[in-house]
Parts: sequence; C-alpha cells; structure tokens
Amino acid sequence: MKLSKSQLAEFSQQLAETQARLVDPATLARAVSENVEAQTFCLWARLCVYVYGRITPALRSYLDERYPGFAQTVSSQEPRDVDDLQFWRMLRKWIDTHTWARAAAEGWNHALGYYTAADSAYKKANDRWFETKRALEGGVLTEMPMYEFWRDGEEQVF
Repeated sequence: MKLSKSQLAEFSQQLAETQARLVDPATLARAVSENVEAQTFCLWARLCVYVYGRITPALRSYLDERYPGFAQTVSSQEPRDVDDLQFWRMLRKWIDTHTWARAAAEGWNHALGYYTAADSAYKKANDRWFETKRALEGGVLTEMPMYEFWRDGEEQVF
C-alpha cells in the first residue's frame, strides 16, 4: 500500500503525537531544542565538508568538542575523500545513536524528529543551508563562516 504525501504527513503527525505522550512535555521540549541545535550544526558541518572536501582542523575541533569520538569514525587522510552527503548522514546517525538513545529506548524518537523538523529555528537553518550552498556554488561565498556566525546569520569566515 502506497501512501500519498498528505497521508504520510498525517501518519507522521499522529505517530509523533502518540509518542509525545510517552515523555514528560518539558523533557521533550528540552530535547527538541537541543536537537534543533544539533541538526543545525550538522547542516553547517555538511557545508564545510562540501566546501573543503574533508574534515578541516577547525571542523575537527568543533566535532571533538560537541561529539567526542565521532571524528575518529571518519577518515580524512586524502584531500577529497569525504562526501558531504555521506558525512551528514553519518553525523546525524551518530547523534541519534549516542545523544538520543534514551528517546529511542523509550519510544519517542519519532516525536523528537518530527517536532525538531517543525521547529521554526530548524526551518530557518535549513533555509540558510540552501542559501549558503547556492552562494558557494555561485562563487559568492568561497569560505565557510564559523559555526556561531553561520547559525546566527552572520558572514564571518574562518
């Protein structure tokens, strides 16, 4: 049975609402806020790999600070050995596994993802990702801003 896009969206919303009942509302709200920040960072990190084709020392420093152990899972020996999409998927999976294991174990991980994707700050970050990628592809931007500047919509580069 194939679901239409609207049926899939309705199913996803219903599942999120059902799972949200499994967790204290304050815990879910805090987790969503933390996950918005994590997913925003993932978008920025993906752009860094897209631009430089590898994990730069600056990116490695950010990764080591935020997600100790992740950088060692990705090889960066060759200048063009890391694909940005593959890197992004690996980082998201690592965060889901290491940061949100409780949500998965308690059965509210879909709610976490659903409400993260619906959050206005995440939507802005996703829009910023597309804008930045277009600027990079068009040569308007040649280097990536530091994470905090990119997240906040400023143009400082590192």
